[in-house]
Order: sequence, then C-alpha cells, then structure tokens
Amino acid sequence: MPCNFNGTHYSNDSSAGTLTKRRLLCAQSEGIRSAIPNYKVNFLGPLLPGDSVTEKSFTDVKNAFQGIQMQMAWQGMVQSGASLAKGF
Repeated sequence: MPCNFNGTHYSNDSSAGTLTKRRLLCAQSEGIRSAIPNYKVNFLGPLLPGDSVTEKSFTDVKNAFQGIQMQMAWQGMVQSGASLAKGF
C-alpha cells in the first residue's frame, strides 16, 4: 500500500500558497477515498494529540522541548511549502 503526502493543505485551498498542514495518508490502489486514517500521536506532557504537522505543532514542540527543535531552524511550514513548490 503506497503512502503519499496527499493531505497537503494550503491557506488558499489550492495547490499553491502558504503551506498550512501536512498529513501522511496511506491510499490504496482505489485512491484517496479508501485512505487509512492517521493515528493520533499523543506525547506525554503539554502537547495535544495530533495526526498532522502544522505551524502550531512546530511551535508546541519547540515550547515543550525548551527551544531545542530542528524544524524551527528550517522555518517550519513556510520553508516546507517552499521546498514542496520546488519539487523537493
């Protein structure tokens, strides 16, 4: 079963703009309609359970781990969106 970032969401609800959320969806050969729901990850402590990567999740992880976070060095969702636009 292939897994793809089929759940990439942008601020203007199109395939361009500012990246706001990424979700890994495992779609079967029938397509996205038969996608397997994401498991909600639940860390112990101040982080809320979640099944996607958002700007808020970047910030929450940074705060929970007292600023030690590689994603913030990569500028979070803004840089991830720019990389996706380039095909990386």
